[in-house]
Amino acid sequence: MPAVITPLNIHVGRGDLWMGVAAPVSPPVPLTGGLPATGRFVGATISAANFIYRPVTFDIRTQQDTGIVGYVITEEDVRLEFEIGELTYENLRDFMIGAFDQGTFVSIGSIIIPPVSSILLIAPKRTGGSAFIEVMLYACVFSEDRTFPFQRQGWTNVRIIARGQSTLTRQQGDRLAFFHPNVISS
Repeated sequence: MPAVITPLNIHVGRGDLWMGVAAPVSPPVPLTGGLPATGRFVGATISAANFIYRPVTFDIRTQQDTGIVGYVITEEDVRLEFEIGELTYENLRDFMIGAFDQGTFVSIGSIIIPPVSSILLIAPKRTGGSAFIEVMLYACVFSEDRTFPFQRQGWTNVRIIARGQSTLTRQQGDRLAFFHPNVISS
């Protein structure tokens, strides 16, 4: 019997980003009309938003065998990488790791503890209706370099890397993020 291929399970489409969304006690984030009840919409993004999970493992070996007999996870790095297209004051304030809020602009220098926020990606499924994919980092810092390309023929797209931080008050196994492939909106 041949394998059954379901083309509608192949995701093609955008991911909308929200920051500051309240983390649910149990995933997913409830949606009404495809929108979360809390948080701020980031605006248009340029190119793909990438969810990256990098576990670091340690090999377990014994003197009695030449092969690896097991391994454990020693570290987890969870990221959501994207490029913002809308260069707004709110995006500068929220995505610059060392930015100091001046009310209508930001200044930079001597802030050593970065702000922490959540980030939620909501991707409408191709099946239509009220079905979505959700990816959320419960707590993250917006790390790495910021480059603002100003050019005659092109947009000023700023690359953002959201790095997850463990939320120790959540149960083990659900402290960094979740990826939910089928969220139904009311």
